[in-house]
Amino acid sequence: MHFTLLLALVFTSYANVQKKQLITHSKYHLSSIIRFNLCRKKRLLEEKKLTKHRLKD
Repeated sequence: MHFTLLLALVFTSYANVQKKQLITHSKYHLSSIIRFNLCRKKRLLEEKKLTKHRLKD
């Protein structure tokens, strides 16, 4: 009885740690995706500006 309780406690704490790691990993992944998209949008805007300048010339 006591042993199974201890085992359950260890398992739940381990699961909580895993969940925290997963959350931080997904947060990091999400932020990197957002950063990548922002960079891409910025680059597209720069390219649009350049093409406009080229058309003016």
